[in-house]
Amino acid sequence: MRPPTSAPALLCLDAMGTLLRLAAPAPELCRVLAGRFGVTVSEAQARHAMAAEIAYYRAHLQESDTPSALAGLRERCAGVL
Repeated sequence: MRPPTSAPALLCLDAMGTLLRLAAPAPELCRVLAGRFGVTVSEAQARHAMAAEIAYYRAHLQESDTPSALAGLRERCAGVL
């Protein structure tokens, strides 16, 4: 067991609405696509696209063991989105 220190090694925060509220990402994606690219998508389409990207990432995250592999995975995930 480590002796106590004056500064904590880890700080855990409950982010399930107790201390902060997370914004739904789909409306933000809709806003960014419209503002930057002039593309209009519904919130349902944005949610579907984000779910597909997350599923792809989870299925391939073990392939990102180097910085260049991670960059490639991020590029492919963007393509899925």
